[in-house]
Amino acid sequence: MHTRMLFAALTVGLVSVSLAQQPQRQPRTPASADAQRADAQRADAQPTAYVVTLSEYRIAEGVSIEHSASEIVEFIASRYDEQDFQPLATIRLTVISDAESMVQFGRRVVVTTGVANNPRTGTIRQTEFLEIGTIVRVKANPMGDKIALRITFDSSRLDGEHEGDSRPEVSQTNLDTTVLLEADKPTLLGGITDQAASLFVVTISQ
Repeated sequence: MHTRMLFAALTVGLVSVSLAQQPQRQPRTPASADAQRADAQRADAQPTAYVVTLSEYRIAEGVSIEHSASEIVEFIASRYDEQDFQPLATIRLTVISDAESMVQFGRRVVVTTGVANNPRTGTIRQTEFLEIGTIVRVKANPMGDKIALRITFDSSRLDGEHEGDSRPEVSQTNLDTTVLLEADKPTLLGGITDQAASLFVVTISQ
């Protein structure tokens, strides 16, 4: 009888010691303001994909320089269905924020640069290869609710129909600018207005 009681007492003592050695669980506390800000910054650091659309317009009727950039864009949009107000070329490029993207296309053409007369062989046309095409580089950086867009545009093309033996005229256009854009809002980048207008309009969207 005494032996059984002693065993029971030892068992209770072991249980008490085991419970006393278990670590105390700390209550969960909400994330601190610094941790929340760090999470928000990590989310903001994720790259964003944009689609940049650049259109070049050649409008036969001149555009008055008295018009503002937004008025010129509205003027083009209001007459977009007319043949004379269709873009000469449109380039669409997908970009990632804070990374430069580039697209290039062109062709190599043979053009006549002159004529040489040879008594033995007769008239000989002098020709050379000419590289024409377009290169566009863009880089988009989000800035609050707007996007800062750096864009360079370099283009060369034959100007009009080339006939005869003279050297062809080559039209060159270079554009290098940084603009602050609103998403999905067409914006005038630049252009030249004379008897005809050459204008560049860009739109960026997600």
